[in-house]
Amino acid sequence: LLRADGIGTVKGTLTRAPRRGRKTSTRTLAKLTAKIARPGTQKLSLTLPQAARRRGTYALKLISTAPDGKGRRTTTLKLEVRG
Repeated sequence: LLRADGIGTVKGTLTRAPRRGRKTSTRTLAKLTAKIARPGTQKLSLTLPQAARRRGTYALKLISTAPDGKGRRTTTLKLEVRG
């Protein structure tokens, strides 16, 4: 669930989470885009692709943008898949 203060768009990217002492993977496993038409709670659905169904830790980065394109907020969520 996503709580929004106003209207705009949300873009999300799913990548593997960086591990300590290793290079970070920048390969995008999944993308999602949603329009927010009103303030309040919105439900975002993301189907995990086959590559992300393996055991491990992933990062879901959400970027919300205001309608005029100026205001922007980034949130990174951890997602853990257990086998």
